[in-house]
Amino acid sequence: MKLPLSSSEPSKLIDPQNRIIKYLRLSVTDRCNLKCQYCMPQNDFSPTERAEILTLEETLRLLQIMAELGIQRVRFTGGEPLVRKNIFWLMRETKNIPGITEIALTTNGILLETFLEQLENIKINTINVSLDTLDPQTFEKIAGRSSKEFFLPTIRAIQALAKFDQVEKKMNIVALKEINGNQLAELVQFAWENNFTPRIIELMPIGEGV
Repeated sequence: MKLPLSSSEPSKLIDPQNRIIKYLRLSVTDRCNLKCQYCMPQNDFSPTERAEILTLEETLRLLQIMAELGIQRVRFTGGEPLVRKNIFWLMRETKNIPGITEIALTTNGILLETFLEQLENIKINTINVSLDTLDPQTFEKIAGRSSKEFFLPTIRAIQALAKFDQVEKKMNIVALKEINGNQLAELVQFAWENNFTPRIIELMPIGEGV
């Protein structure tokens, strides 16, 4: 990625193929309340020390600079972004940055029920909720967590979001052939029933999930 060659050129970010970059994915934390086998290391995972992570104020300043360079759309990711304290302050302030036209969130949905009002108030544009199964036992196998505590809140949040017509909603489904391969049609149907667009995601051949 390169910056403009001179101050007379428009502020923009350009990749090696000369494409103008307008979209930024921002990981606000590497912590997560799940331990999915295809994502989180199963052993010896040490989250980044707090002192090494940008404060929300520093992150906001970075986003202001990125907007000046042509970024228009920002997606908040993690880890699980909703475990980051005061994340909705950052999202609201980001929406107010001149040049930013869209904010999005990718989440596992576990904490969404608690924050539905905040999401509506900040007028979030897009929400992606990750859900790989509708079966509690399969969930525990994939996520390494109790289905009662961590699975049902995501189901309820997706159903509650169905009425948010002003928000673009997508359901991310990681296809795991030997685990949920026979459940994909059911997941797609569940997404459609709740006004979500299903997105089948290929498991990349990296990490411990392979």
